[in-house]
Amino acid sequence: TSNAFDALTDLQIWGAAALLQMLRFALPFGDAWTPILHRLAGFTKVLENSRLTETAFYRETTEFVEFVKEGGNYTTLHITGHSLGGGLAIISGAQTGIPAIAISGPNAQISRLTLEPPVTKAVVNSLTFNIIPQRDAVPMIDDRGIHFQEIE
Repeated sequence: TSNAFDALTDLQIWGAAALLQMLRFALPFGDAWTPILHRLAGFTKVLENSRLTETAFYRETTEFVEFVKEGGNYTTLHITGHSLGGGLAIISGAQTGIPAIAISGPNAQISRLTLEPPVTKAVVNSLTFNIIPQRDAVPMIDDRGIHFQEIE
């Protein structure tokens, strides 16, 4: 994130998930909302600015991965990224069917329905892996998939 517009596009992707996580923590019986948080986050698509949607970074990375995939020059592809780039790797991997490894990236379980095209929980769980350092706030955004490794 290098400027205000980058921050807005990051907020567009993960802002609803972060807000819903805070509400889940603050509300009595907040964990009871966990099964529907992704649906609540999906409603935020109605509020999106079309310019932000068109310039969302994950669209560019997903298009690039599709381009490389369709080129047929590689027998094996994997996507990697660090921090917010790790979140983009998770999203692009889930959208293209390519395994993705994030290092300290935000997750995509709650925000998955805000993406275009949306991705399923099963796809996120089967194709993504996140390495999560202790005391790093970024991978605390959104709920984790089932494949992750905490490190010191």
